[in-house]
Amino acid sequence: MAIMRFNALRELYRRRPKEIPNEFNDVYNRWINKEISAREAGRILGVAHKTFLKWVYNHTVNNM
Repeated sequence: MAIMRFNALRELYRRRPKEIPNEFNDVYNRWINKEISAREAGRILGVAHKTFLKWVYNHTVNNM
């Protein structure tokens, strides 16, 4: 019983992934062309540069 309650609470409070903004492709292309850095790309999209780089990785892997 306690485990079921724990799992329900964990699901309730777990962190949801951020949605990739519509501007991602434009910023991604600018980053690929070395017009901006990953930090600048993150600032433009309103996320940390690590989040931007994670999105880049997922974008690259899913489009291969």
